[in-house]
Amino acid sequence: MARPNYNTIDEWLSYCSQNHPRCQPQCSSGLRSITLLDVHTRRLVQYPSADGQGCDYIALSYVWGSTPQQTISKTKALPENLPRTISNAMTAVNELGKRYLWVDSICIDQSNLTEKSNQIELMDLIYQGAFATIVA
Repeated sequence: MARPNYNTIDEWLSYCSQNHPRCQPQCSSGLRSITLLDVHTRRLVQYPSADGQGCDYIALSYVWGSTPQQTISKTKALPENLPRTISNAMTAVNELGKRYLWVDSICIDQSNLTEKSNQIELMDLIYQGAFATIVA
């Protein structure tokens, strides 16, 4: 598969961000409860916005597939053997000069049914708050 041209993608996203008011992320107080993946440290972090203004993150929308998802601890680094879709999305986030990625299978604690239910209710806000969404 050909390597994406991240410079072109970055130009398109910058143009959209500067010229399309409807493309601006819609930050919401509900986002303060979400977890993001820091692609630099490969750790899960609480939504890192001390000033309440939000932060740039990219969301990933993808089909999980039939392989069971492993539960990731919020205190440990990610395993090295992530699904290729997630690994490729992490590369894209880094190449686009961003730091944070939201992936439902990782950022929502799949073993905590209460948290899972609460976070699923926020998914519209999560996608609205994203700088961009990768659809894979």
